[in-house]
Parts: sequence; C-alpha cells; structure tokens
Amino acid sequence: MRRFPLRSRPRRFPPRRRQGIILFVVTVVIAALALGGMSLLALMRVELEATQHRLDDLDLTNTSRSAAALTVAISGMTPDERARLGGIYDNRALFCNRVVLPMADGGTGAAFSILSPRLEAERGGVRYGLVNESTRLNLAALLEWDKEAPGTAKETLMRLPGMTSVMADSLLDWIDLDEATRPDGAEASYYASHRLTYSPRNAIPISLDEILLVRGITRYQIYGTDTEYNYSGGARDRSTAAAAERESGPIGSLGTSAANARGMRGGVVGVPDGDVDTEVTIPWSRLLTVFSAERDVDPQGRTKIDLNEKDLRFLYDELDAALGRQTAAFVILCRQYGPVPAAGGGTPAEPKEDAIDFGLPARWTFETPLDIAGVFVRAGGKVYASPISDRRESVTALFEFLDYASVGPSAVIAGRVNVNEAPRAVLDLVPGLDSTAVTRILDSRPTPGRPVPKANRHAAWLFADGIVDLEQMKRLWGKLTTGGDVFRAQIVSFSETSGAARRAEIVVDASVIPPRQVFYKDLTMLGRGFSDDVLLGRGTAGSGFAPTQIGTLRQDALPAGAPNEDYRLPSDDPFQSIEELTPR
Repeated sequence: MRRFPLRSRPRRFPPRRRQGIILFVVTVVIAALALGGMSLLALMRVELEATQHRLDDLDLTNTSRSAAALTVAISGMTPDERARLGGIYDNRALFCNRVVLPMADGGTGAAFSILSPRLEAERGGVRYGLVNESTRLNLAALLEWDKEAPGTAKETLMRLPGMTSVMADSLLDWIDLDEATRPDGAEASYYASHRLTYSPRNAIPISLDEILLVRGITRYQIYGTDTEYNYSGGARDRSTAAAAERESGPIGSLGTSAANARGMRGGVVGVPDGDVDTEVTIPWSRLLTVFSAERDVDPQGRTKIDLNEKDLRFLYDELDAALGRQTAAFVILCRQYGPVPAAGGGTPAEPKEDAIDFGLPARWTFETPLDIAGVFVRAGGKVYASPISDRRESVTALFEFLDYASVGPSAVIAGRVNVNEAPRAVLDLVPGLDSTAVTRILDSRPTPGRPVPKANRHAAWLFADGIVDLEQMKRLWGKLTTGGDVFRAQIVSFSETSGAARRAEIVVDASVIPPRQVFYKDLTMLGRGFSDDVLLGRGTAGSGFAPTQIGTLRQDALPAGAPNEDYRLPSDDPFQSIEELTPR
C-alpha cells in the first residue's frame, strides 16, 4: 500500500500577466478614431468652405454676365428707348446695386453696379452709367487726319499730357502701315536691337493696353496714379507713382530715362518740371480709344442716302422719298454740273425733275453733306439755287437734310469725337478747334445725361450757334459727331453676405446688329476697388463720389415736343420695361 506524505505540495500558478493593457489599446484606438474623425471633420469643413466659395464665385460670375447682358441690351437700344429708362449717363435706378440673386430669407445676395468715370471731373469721381467711346480720340482717326494734313497726327499727340517726341513718333510707327522709322520713332529694327520678342503691329492695336509695348510709353501715362483703377487717383497713389518715377524713371519704359519724365507735365496746370506728384495728370485711358464707331442711319434706323451714289436715277428716287423732289433734283444737278458759289445775276430757277438729263453721267462728288448749303448750279442756260440755305437762322432745312444724307456707302463711321459729351481735354485734341471755340462749345452744349435737343442733334450746331463758320464746319465734319454706338463700363458684382466681389471692364459695339461684346478685362486681382457706399449708392461728402438724380427725367430735360409719358420710367423698377424695348 502506497503512502502519501501528509504535507501538501505547493501549488504552481501560471505566470503573472500585465494588467490594463487592453484598456490602453482601447484608449489608443479610440484616440486614433477621434483624431481621424476630427481630421475628416476638418477636411469636410474645408471642402464645405471651398464649395461655398466656389458657389459664391459662380454666383458673382453669373451676376457679372447678367450685368454684361444688360449692358449689351441697353447699348442696342435707340436713344429714345434709353431715355425712357432714364438715360445711360448717370442712372442709379438702372445701374446701381441691382440684385440678381436674392437670398432665400429675403436678404441681399449677389448684386452688381455698373460704374464709369465722371467726364466733367478730371480729378476723379464716378457715376452709374456707360461711357460713350466717341467721347475719346480714336487712334485710327490720327492716321486719317495725317492723310489730310501731314504732321497733324504728331501735333495732336503732343497735346496729350506727358507726351514726348519719342513717344509720339514711336506710337505712330506702331500703328501706321509702313516700315519707315520716324525721326524719334521705333520700328522693328529698334525692338530687335533691344532683344525684344515683338515688333510694331503696323495696324491699330486691339486694345489700348497694347501701346504699353511702345518705346517710351509706361503705365503711368496710360493710367496715371489710378493704381486701383477706380477713377480716383488719390494722394497715396500719387506719392507712390512719383517715388517710383524719381527712383528708376518711368516704370517699364524702353529707351527713356528719368530726364524724359520731366517732360510729362503736359496738361498739368501750374506744375514745375518734374513735380508730377503735386497734381494729377489726365491719364490717356480717359482720352484715347481704339473702339469708337457709330451707325450712319436716319431717324428710322435705315442707312443714310449716299449723295455720291453712281446710279443717279436710284439716288433721285431715294432723295425724293425722303426729302422731296426739289432737293432731289438739285442734288442730281450738283452731281452732273458741280456747284458754283454765286448766281451771277438773274433770278434762280426752281430745280425740277424735267431739268435733269439722267443720261448725263456725274462728274462731281460731295465731300460733306454741308456742300449743298447756299450754292448754285448752272445747267442748260439756267441757274438753280440750293433749297438748303447757308444762313444760321435757317438751319432747320439743313438739319433735316443731314438727318438723311451722307457721303459714303458705309453704314458705320469710326473715329469721330462726340462734341456733345467729350471732355475739354479731348476737344482740345481736335484739329480746327482752338481754345476759344472749345470754351464756347462747353458753355453751349446740352447737359450730359439728358436727351439731346433737336437743335444739337448734329455737329453742325456749332455753325448754327456761330462758334465756327460754314467752311470751318466742313473741315470739322469728318472729325466731330453727336452720336456714338460703342460703350464702355466697369462692372462690379458683389455679395454683402460673403464680402466677395468680382470686377471687370467691358466694351460693347452696338454699331453692328446684334450688338456684341468686343472687349473684356478682368480687374478682380486689383481688389474690390470701390467702397460699399459707392456700390450701394450711399455716397458721402469727401469720398470723391457725387451721386445725381438723373434717373427720372424732368420736363425741361425732354426734347422739344416730346410728351411726358414717352420719357417717364414705366415703374419703380426699370428692368420691367427692358424686355419690351430690347431690339429683336
């Protein structure tokens, strides 16, 4: 029998394990999940903000497109149709703080304002409206004027503020058709010698910014001290530009030095040589353009009658329908025999159709429609007097003739300066207008923003008012106009909720049908540009902003004989009437 000891053996326990390891692992996992969740939440927040920013940007982009579409539609209207909406010069009701995308809760969403520089304020100031490009000098007109009188183009350019002989000749070399270098100019060989990758276009630039490539021309000449492009040019901008000029000469210039900058005082009153920081020169962007044009149409919107039409029978029928048989017969006799200045004794006969031999070819052409005023024609042993008088007190018949008559087959005329709206600095550039005549024009012409009276509907009102004589008016006829169908504006779309904004400058050509946008320049990179007071129409004193109340026309602003109901805003919201006035 086997015996067992009474003393028990020691019990063997398994090795002791570490306590809390599971809790630590769980904590780490939870922390990792929390961090991952927080990262995901942060990423989602960034994505949400990016999406919202993108949506705001799309809203502003579409708002800008809406503003551009409005500008195109209004540009294509007739002057009377635009007058019914309150005009396009300074119209707060139509162009200021127009909400396109309202908020769901009724708040203000994306809106736009359409702004332009105030023409009569050379030191700055804005208005709600469009700029008629015919209020500026078209570079293409310079070449035409130079053909008439060689040297006129450079003489005109030298009147620009800050212009030098190098800049003027180089600019003309850039736009003329030949490769001949002017005395102080620059053609392809000059740019090649400076290892530049471009050469003169030898044509009119596609935009005014292109002339920054021209020898000697800098941003300062084109935009002045208006670095933010908001039509202000404040003291801060002036001091910044002046400091840059003093340190390194005109920024971006080619072939110029700081010494040439001292010649930039042209157009600045009371400024010593070199002290360009004490006054504001008028930037060339306010004075020059490459887009101005106008439709040469009669009051019914049809192309005017070409007085130099080769088919005399066809010309007679057109003139007869528009102006009557007497005027039609005299024009045909003029084309066949040519005018003479005096009757030479005897009583002039009345021109009639039976005095015309349509088999006789034309041997004389009209230089201007004014050539018909006060002249005589000798034909078949008789003397015929013009039905259009050359006396200032009898210009009604002349203006009616000018409503329908032209001297070219083209339906569009480019480059003429609008004598009713152009600022003094532009009128001073027109050959044939001295300072006395310009002063009288400014004192006599209609107020900007109001409908043009019938007495001022043609540039010949300068003759009617005695500012120039008939011969001077004939020489000015191809240079001056009272119309213009190309318009420029700066569009600012903004959101009060997000504070975001987009800015652009556009040009609309309404000399063609349908109107088309021919220029777009994104200015968003320059910032908002304008204060909330300006964008929302809350102008304050001292801000450089002076809002006007031309949106609703008064009786004294209407054309003679115009009924009130034809020139009153149809409702508080002018947009309600745009659809019915938009050309189709």
